[in-house]
Amino acid sequence: MMIFETFEHKGATVQVRLYDDDERFVLRATNGTGKPRYVYSIAKIDQIEAGSL
Repeated sequence: MMIFETFEHKGATVQVRLYDDDERFVLRATNGTGKPRYVYSIAKIDQIEAGSL
């Protein structure tokens, strides 16, 4: 896990974090208590799959 950014939005602290679970990248924006506000993910592809695109 890596914390990209911490900032204030409408009086709340927001942390943007990146996770790598070996199959995809997941980006989460959480409030100060750790409750997810937004979650985005993208699947990884390997070199064989990428070469066939």
